[in-house]
Amino acid sequence: MQDLVSVIQSLYASEINAGLQSDWDAGFAVWLGYSGRRVTETFTVEQLPTAAKWLSEMARLHFPDSDYAKRCS
Repeated sequence: MQDLVSVIQSLYASEINAGLQSDWDAGFAVWLGYSGRRVTETFTVEQLPTAAKWLSEMARLHFPDSDYAKRCS
């Protein structure tokens, strides 16, 4: 299982927009941008380790032909 930094670095290398934004009241918003749209999920501090898995799954779902998806299959 990859950590969040590794997933974001791999997405960046595949030219896929993604990010992490802190929100003191809600935790962390993790997002993936595509075609002018964005999918976002909020994770508490305790849930943050699972954010990498979610982000990777969303990237493979929305970018199935990307270098990222090919490397992760």
